[in-house]
Amino acid sequence: MEITKKTRFHKPHLAYFEHDGIYFALDGDSPNWIAADERGDWILKTLSDSMEFSQLIAAYASRFKYDTAKSWLHLETFIQDLLRHEMISASPIVRQPYQGRQHYLKPTRLHELWLHTNNSCNLTCAHCLVSSSPNGERGLPLAKLISLVDQASDLGVYRFYITGGEPFIRPDILPLIYHITETHKAEAILLTNATQFHHEKLLGELSRLDRSRLKFQVSIDGADPETNDPIRGRGSFQAAVAGIRQLSPLGFHI
Repeated sequence: MEITKKTRFHKPHLAYFEHDGIYFALDGDSPNWIAADERGDWILKTLSDSMEFSQLIAAYASRFKYDTAKSWLHLETFIQDLLRHEMISASPIVRQPYQGRQHYLKPTRLHELWLHTNNSCNLTCAHCLVSSSPNGERGLPLAKLISLVDQASDLGVYRFYITGGEPFIRPDILPLIYHITETHKAEAILLTNATQFHHEKLLGELSRLDRSRLKFQVSIDGADPETNDPIRGRGSFQAAVAGIRQLSPLGFHI
């Protein structure tokens, strides 16, 4: 939009907070948010529907010791961004009462399902969401997981994410993968730390599965052992890289 000296702007009720020199403004009713520097934070807090753009320029120039031309350039650039991202508006903001999720979401079918197969894992990562470890819970019986896959498939699910723990700690993970990808011809995405693929028998079993339906997401925490291993354990980076190198020649998407 074209901004003139007389233009006024409107903003919703915003919550402000700062962390490590980055300033955040949150519109909780939208929801919407931005991150800015100190000047952006000042602009948002100073803006009001009673202030013309020329008044904002004068206040900005005085506060940050810029001339009028540079102040105009800074403010117009930032405000155009605010308008584009709908953090402010050139007209009064009118919000309709929130009518609940059922009013806005009209689901017609289930597309994907996540199966948390186990809490057991060969690693003990410092940041693990479910505190997995070698002593972690072993997960639901295979028959129960198979039943859940069957029920989900009947509801239209065509993509299954398999996560843990480390799914390949389960000795019965391959029958589950086979049931998804071969019996139901659905997609399976395995979330893994990739440290278990040194077993020739496992690689042989995987090599017989459809590459278009079985995919892998490998978790590492950095591009080198110095970053990754303090979080995931000594040697875990090299083990994960080795696992990726064992899977990749088989033609899987990783």
